[in-house]
Amino acid sequence: MARVADRFLVLATALDTMPAVDRKSISLDERDHQVGVIRGEAVFVDGSCFRFVEHLDVAAPEQRRRYAYEYRRRPRGALVFRYDNVPHHGVEGLETFPHHVHRDGGMTIECAEPPDPTALLEGLKRHIRVRGRPSVAEPVDELERRAAG
Repeated sequence: MARVADRFLVLATALDTMPAVDRKSISLDERDHQVGVIRGEAVFVDGSCFRFVEHLDVAAPEQRRRYAYEYRRRPRGALVFRYDNVPHHGVEGLETFPHHVHRDGGMTIECAEPPDPTALLEGLKRHIRVRGRPSVAEPVDELERRAAG
C-alpha cells in the first residue's frame, strides 16, 4: 500500500541530490498514512529558487489533489515557470484543465500534463549558474518538456 511518507522520501531524496544548494527545506503534514501535504523549497547558489507543494491522497486515482511546482530567478523574482492544477480564471478552456503551466512571468498560461517534480529538479541541475557561469546544457523549455513527458 502506498503511503504519503513514501512520496515524502522520494521528494526529500531528490532535494538532497541537488548540487549548488544554498539552503533547502521540506516538510510533511501527514493526516494519516494516505493523506497529507508536502511542501519544499531549494534556493540555489545563483539565487534561483524552486518551490513546491503537493496535497496528496495516495489511495485516490489521481494522487495529487492539488500541486504547484515553481521556479524563479530569485525567491521573489521573475517567474520562469509554475505548474499547477488550481482551477482559476483563464484555464477553464484548456484541453488539460485544470492542469496547466504559467510562463513569461505568469503572463502566459498553457496546457500541461502534471509534471514529475523529480524530473524538473533533474533538469534544473543543468540550468543553475555556478560561480557566475551558466551551467546550462539545454534550455529551460526543453527540461520542462521532458518533465511533462
